Amino acid sequence: MARPVLENVEVFASVDASGFDRLEKAATEVHFAPGTAILREGETGSDFFVIIDGHAAVEARDFADERVSVANVGPGRLFGEGSALTGEPRSATVVATEPLMALRFEMERVAEILAEYPEALEALRRLAVVNAESLVETVNSD
Repeated sequence: MARPVLENVEVFASVDASGFDRLEKAATEVHFAPGTAILREGETGSDFFVIIDGHAAVEARDFADERVSVANVGPGRLFGEGSALTGEPRSATVVATEPLMALRFEMERVAEILAEYPEALEALRRLAVVNAESLVETVNSD
């Protein structure tokens, strides 16, 4: 069930069958009940997630310390990659809005795999930048 979703994740477009086999082995399947905070803003993390089934809300605090809805994410979407890549604190809280199944990836293991797929690693870095810019823009627009 996870493989078709992984194969459709845009950042992994340059990964071949062998790479997907390795990514699947590196992943841990995790399940979250509705209302569960999967990641919390301000915490550090070395992992990221790919949603297989279900949806989650991405929220961040604005300059007035109010919680702002940034995005809703579903199957095939990644989250947590920015902190996993940089070691910086999480920039948002991600909360399951319905029963959610995801694959959890430790960045260190993924980086070893993606070292053989530099286009995928670069795509993951670009995604982290785009998501960070989008979050800042959304938080500042309120």
